[in-house]
Amino acid sequence: MTDEIEIKDLGTLSVEEVSDFVASIFHNSVAEHYEDDGVKTFLDYIKPEKFQKRLNENHFILTAYSSDDILVGLIEMKDHKHLSNLFVKSDQQRKGIGKKLLAAAIDKCKQFDLSISKISVNSAPNSLEAYKRMGFKETDTEKAMNGIRFIPMSLDI
Repeated sequence: MTDEIEIKDLGTLSVEEVSDFVASIFHNSVAEHYEDDGVKTFLDYIKPEKFQKRLNENHFILTAYSSDDILVGLIEMKDHKHLSNLFVKSDQQRKGIGKKLLAAAIDKCKQFDLSISKISVNSAPNSLEAYKRMGFKETDTEKAMNGIRFIPMSLDI
């Protein structure tokens, strides 16, 4: 199924489109697992100007497009070693798109620094099993910060 998926750099996709894409999936799949302050915190984090600021500093984004050129997923990495965001459209989940995005992101991280041996992520509780299927392991118990619930995880690469 993922053979039909093309992984690309951010390209001409605007930070407004990135923000809208992430917000849509967040509202449909994640927000229900957070208290109101967590929803507010996350929505602030994904504002277009916040994406732009992170991209100008130490983040990169890769995107996944279907064969008919529709955005179906994206991954955001921080410092070439921390997975900040991984979102795949609900109707495209469990088709290997997240794994393909992660593999491409790891390749890009390794091009930046061959010594990188671990990727970390703070998994939303509802994403824990997906990250485990990708090989991540829990490194601590569930935490909460500013209303955002997460489980720290890492992947040896």
